[in-house]
Amino acid sequence: MLRLAGYYTGVVGKWHLGITHGVGPWQRGFDRSLVSPVGEIYFPDQTTKNAQQLYLDGRALPANSPEIGTGEWYSSNLFVDWAGRFAREAENRNKPFLIYLPFVAVHFPLMAPADEIARFRGHYMKNWDELRQARLAKQKALGIVGPDERLPPRLPNTYNWEKLSPEERDRFDQVMSVYAADIASMDRAVGRLVDTLGQQGVLDDTLILLMADNGGNAESGPDGILEGGPAGGPQSKVFGGMNWATLENTPFQWFKHFTKEGGISSPLIAHWPKGIDRSLNGALVREPSHLIDVMPTLVELTGATYPTTFNGHEIIPEQGRSFAPAFEGKPLHRDTPLFWEHEGNRAIRDGDWKLVSRYHEAWELYDLSHDRSEQDNLAAKYPDRVLAMAQAWTAWAAASYVDQWDDAFDTGLTRHRQNWGGSETPRLPQASDQVESD
Repeated sequence: MLRLAGYYTGVVGKWHLGITHGVGPWQRGFDRSLVSPVGEIYFPDQTTKNAQQLYLDGRALPANSPEIGTGEWYSSNLFVDWAGRFAREAENRNKPFLIYLPFVAVHFPLMAPADEIARFRGHYMKNWDELRQARLAKQKALGIVGPDERLPPRLPNTYNWEKLSPEERDRFDQVMSVYAADIASMDRAVGRLVDTLGQQGVLDDTLILLMADNGGNAESGPDGILEGGPAGGPQSKVFGGMNWATLENTPFQWFKHFTKEGGISSPLIAHWPKGIDRSLNGALVREPSHLIDVMPTLVELTGATYPTTFNGHEIIPEQGRSFAPAFEGKPLHRDTPLFWEHEGNRAIRDGDWKLVSRYHEAWELYDLSHDRSEQDNLAAKYPDRVLAMAQAWTAWAAASYVDQWDDAFDTGLTRHRQNWGGSETPRLPQASDQVESD
C-alpha cells in the first residue's frame, strides 16, 4: 500500500510467512529485503536447523555469505545495519520510507554475545517469586498497572525456588542471563538505528512503532533447555521455559499460544517528535489496541489509500481503527469488540469485559478494569453476558476464516501441557517436550 503511495519499502529480519510457497517480501510490495524464512537466526555459524540461510532480495544465500555480512555478526546488529542502508537508499531517491524490522529476539533458541551474557550472570540467582513481586511493585510505581492489581499464583508444575539445589539455580540463572542479554542486545541495536536516523536528519519526522508479537514463551516446559555450549553461543540450544516465562509475563498468567493476557498482551511504544504532542512524552495510553489497528493508523498518517482490489483479487477491508488520535491526547473509541483465536484458544474483549477460554475448556469472564491478571472469573455471575459474547465470537469466527481446531493439527502443545501438572520436583528436560513452533 505504501509503495503505491510513493514510499520506498524495505524489510529486514524474520519472514515466517511462506517464502517456500511463493510468498516472499519481494512479492508483497517490498523494494528491498533481507529476511530469514524461519527466524531463529542470531549468528552466521550457528548450528540450528533451518537457520543457515537468508534471502537477499529474493536470492537464497548462506548465512555466512559476505554479501550479507562479514565476521561474526550478531543478527540484531546486522538487521539494524541493513535497515540503515535501506533508509539511506530512500533518502538518495528523495522518497519517504517504510522499514519493517522484525527482530528474531527473543525467539528460541536464545542466543546473545558472550560479553552481554556475562553482564547478567548472577542477577537471577534469586527466588523468582520475589522477582515477580519486585516487578509488580515497580509496575505500580510507574503507573503501568493499577495500585490494586494482584499477582496471580504460579501455575502448577512451576518450581519452588527454595527447593532447588545450587546447581539447578545456577542452571536457571544461565538460561535467564541469555534471555536478558538477548533483550539488552536488541535494545542497544535499536539505539544504533535511532542514532543512524538522527545522523541522516530524518529521526524527528520518522514514526517508530516498537512492539512485541506475543507474551512470554513457556515452550520446553518448566525446565527450559540448556544444551551445547557456551550457553547462548552459536552452538548452544537455550529455551527460557515456563518458570522464567511466568516472571516475564508479570503480572499476567499463561503464555504465548494462549489467549489469557500473558499470551496476547504486549507493549507498544510510539516515538515521533514532530507528530506526537510533546506534553505526552512518556504518557501511557490505556485504551485497548490491537495489531489490526496499525494499518488504519498508517493509512491516516500517510494519506495512502487502502485498496479494495490488488492483482485482480478483492482485498479484505480494514478490521481495526486508527490510534493516531492518541498522539494528540485524544481518547480512542472502538465500535466493535476485539477477537482472538490461536490453536483452539479463544477470546473476545468488548470494552473492559473479556471472555476467554483455553482449548476444550469452558468460557471464563473477567472485568479487566480492575482485574487485568484475570483472577476473578465472573462467568457464573453474568451468564447472559457470557452467552452474548460467545455468540459474537462464533459469528466473527465464521466470517473470518477461523478453522475448527482439531487434535490432529496439534503442534505438540497437548502433550506439552501434560508437563504443566503439579510437581515441584525438577526433572531433566526431555526431547519429547520440545515444541517447534513460530
